[in-house]
Amino acid sequence: AVVVELGKKQLVNLCGENNEHAIITVTERAISIKLGWIMPAKCALEDVFKLAMPELSVGQSPGYQLVLPTKIVRCDAPLMYKIGFTHATGSTISGFSKAVGQCDRAHDAVLDGLAKASENRVEEKCHKLFTEFGLSLDIPISHIEVGNHEWQLPMIKPSHLYQHLADLGKLSLLYADEDPSILQQFWYRHRQIEPQNTIHDYFDSSALDPSRTIPLLLHGDEGRGRKHKPVMVINTHSWIGLGSRPYNRWHEEAPVLKRQTMGVNMQGSSVATRFLALVLPQTAYGKDSIYLDRMIDALIADLTKLQTVGVLVQGERWRLAVVGATGDLQWFCKAGKLVRSYNHVSKRSGQKTHTGICHLCLGGTPEFKFECFADNPSWLPSVGLEEPWVETPELIRRFHVNNANPADFFKPDVWHCLHLGLGKIFLANSFVEWLPHLPGTFSDRASWVSFVWVSLCVGSGSLFSRKLHLVFLFVFFDRMVS
Repeated sequence: AVVVELGKKQLVNLCGENNEHAIITVTERAISIKLGWIMPAKCALEDVFKLAMPELSVGQSPGYQLVLPTKIVRCDAPLMYKIGFTHATGSTISGFSKAVGQCDRAHDAVLDGLAKASENRVEEKCHKLFTEFGLSLDIPISHIEVGNHEWQLPMIKPSHLYQHLADLGKLSLLYADEDPSILQQFWYRHRQIEPQNTIHDYFDSSALDPSRTIPLLLHGDEGRGRKHKPVMVINTHSWIGLGSRPYNRWHEEAPVLKRQTMGVNMQGSSVATRFLALVLPQTAYGKDSIYLDRMIDALIADLTKLQTVGVLVQGERWRLAVVGATGDLQWFCKAGKLVRSYNHVSKRSGQKTHTGICHLCLGGTPEFKFECFADNPSWLPSVGLEEPWVETPELIRRFHVNNANPADFFKPDVWHCLHLGLGKIFLANSFVEWLPHLPGTFSDRASWVSFVWVSLCVGSGSLFSRKLHLVFLFVFFDRMVS
């Protein structure tokens, strides 16, 4: 899909006078319009409207598909002024740009420049045009020596990025635009949770000022790129944020209580909450991931500078301290050189694990079964008993860690461990246990369960999928029967 962000003229024409922002998603068969900041009176937050696409769009090129919504939403200026591409090739971007008529391109120098560029040099042209017309931040892209004489690998150094934010007066993005006193309160609460974290020794000795030290998380995720090949994406972001939807709903009628709490960093535009450092496809990892390791080492060295030298804010020195890493478990394995990780989970019934499957405890070793989900599981006393690495990784040596359990620096998140992990498996198994007690064929039962599930989600306002994917049900059902 192509995500097109509309300007105000288009929105007035499309959604009425009171809306200032919307996102249109264009697919082969429909256009979804998701309203944003200021809603028309009769629209709820994040309402989605859909316009049917003409059938002749199906099977056409991406560029031709973009012409169709342009004709549907007519106004004086071009439909799009900003396009977001995910894993788009140069030819794809070129196709979108050339699909817009010359008359419309006359109003948009960037779009016109991309349309005239060679398909093989579109990416290079993007950087040049965005810089020329003030659409990119004045932050250099550094190139890191990784030991390959043919090329260097690109990185946006956090020290450059955060100093630039400080120069723009935007460093407050890292503490939700609150009063700086929130930092002192954060570190007070952090001490209650991790009293043995080494950063508190620095505060006690006045080597760091908690009211001028911003807490950072190092976030990594090995996703999938073209042809489902691994791609490592690493960014940094603050612990403090705008909260979450449940958090904000809970405090709607309690503004005083909300001021006394502190929001996690889960809402807001990712442009203003997640700050990219590097993206590396598997083809650039090098043998035994040696190039990836050197990129991570270079990133760690730069982040270390932020917690020792810091950045200047109107002549005053502020520090940014990394006190944790989060992300998927594959990132943990690579960054921490873990010998105990989920890679060692049993892949079939009866298969034994000996090294353990968790970096925080000894679950999965012969003495501690990891499958125990009781309130007081057998593996709980083993938390922090043994370190999950042979040699202390660079992250642990260079950053502040919890001395009670240094491996706790790698902090699993709810989405990867529950939504994508145990929760998904538990839910699928629950459906499978239910199916044999329903009448009809397997397909009839599965369809009825899907209908009940969707009805429940619609009633609670939490519809994430319009049907249950029967692939999972077939797999689990086959395993149960066998």
